[in-house]
Amino acid sequence: MGFQFHQGYYIATYIKPCNANDPELNKCFAEHAKEAVPFLVKGDKKYNVHALDPLFLERVDLRPNNQIILKLQKVKILGLGGLKIKEANVDLKKRHIKLTMSVSKLDVFAQYNMSGQIRVIPIHGQGPMEIKFSDSTHEVLNKNWQDVMNIFGDPIAECIQEIATTLIKALLYPVSFDKIFSTN
Repeated sequence: MGFQFHQGYYIATYIKPCNANDPELNKCFAEHAKEAVPFLVKGDKKYNVHALDPLFLERVDLRPNNQIILKLQKVKILGLGGLKIKEANVDLKKRHIKLTMSVSKLDVFAQYNMSGQIRVIPIHGQGPMEIKFSDSTHEVLNKNWQDVMNIFGDPIAECIQEIATTLIKALLYPVSFDKIFSTN
């Protein structure tokens, strides 16, 4: 992994800018993001970006609804090495980037502590947790996506967003948004 000097900022050579005036800006950013994934999966010590596969998180707190609290500790996530960037939507005015991504297999291991209730039934538990998502799991989830999203959608989305935001900030911290989207 090399770095190049780019208009006053060091950026990783695998982070390629897109022209902000490009009519295919979303496509350009998605392609460049796809090219960067293999480097990000390995991590980048220069920018304090930890390896994505496996990804270790000390703690994740989820509240799937107002009645259940799920705390995960010593979280280990396997499978992000197979991360695929599907599309990107870049909003230059708002300085916002939305990426649509997928993985074909994802395994999550953690120690969990759960408390709360479902309707009137108290729920309490703790111990090791193992969740395996695969293509067959995706089929089941796709058929029952509304139920899954009603229970876990927001907390899962928040967790993934937090991880992605942390990684992107760590990698792009020394680079301004304007350097990623040049006007040249």
